[in-house]
Amino acid sequence: MCCNDWNSQIILGNILERDMIDIYLNDPKLARIRWLLMNRGRRAILPCSHCNDTQGNRKDCRQVIDRFKGSNSYKFHLIPIAAEGNIYDDGLKKGI
Repeated sequence: MCCNDWNSQIILGNILERDMIDIYLNDPKLARIRWLLMNRGRRAILPCSHCNDTQGNRKDCRQVIDRFKGSNSYKFHLIPIAAEGNIYDDGLKKGI
């Protein structure tokens, strides 16, 4: 999931079964993770809740995130897929 997920706790799919671009753009679990991180839900994802990388809290990062949250890509692509991904919330808290 992330270069800081040292224990490979979050599994996002099998590259032998799905194209990496498809997983990156359309996977409900990954969309849910993105949505949670953009909406300050870091504690809801096990590896993220223990990570000391706070670059997403920098002022310039928050400005980019806020701008993206106003875009059609966020509203009409990410949010609907992330809503499907809410079924993974319990697993993300456990790191699976």
